Amino acid sequence: MPPSSRNQIDYQTVFCHTDAAWKDDHRAGFGWILKDQTGKRLHSGTGLVEHVNSPLQAEALAVLLALNQIRQLDFSHVTFASDSSQLVKAINSKLQFKELHGIHFDILDLSSSFTVFKVLIIPRSQNNLADSMAKKTLNFSVMGLAQF
Repeated sequence: MPPSSRNQIDYQTVFCHTDAAWKDDHRAGFGWILKDQTGKRLHSGTGLVEHVNSPLQAEALAVLLALNQIRQLDFSHVTFASDSSQLVKAINSKLQFKELHGIHFDILDLSSSFTVFKVLIIPRSQNNLADSMAKKTLNFSVMGLAQF
């Protein structure tokens, strides 16, 4: 690679922070933030789903929701960042967790449509915005304020 192109930004590479909030009434709120390599926020989203059986399942659904959106935005290189070590291990090892049912398969299947797909574990302190979005989505729905 020529020296002048080494520092150029690959605008197809994006980073996505995801998080989920789960309540024992089996509802989950999700938040995700998509950034470019400079840290500029490109897109974000939230969601609310019922009939979610566990916090791990909620975390997996957050990644799946974000993956679907990123594919529609036409990016080919994506790195996910999550504070759920159990989920990151499941995705990276491709081991099936009974708790994740078909969600894990859907993530792996959808991820194959990207040229580059990575999932990294990050400290919870580096995932505050996605965490806040997920909790607000879930809490506002409890108060009847969220409409999805």
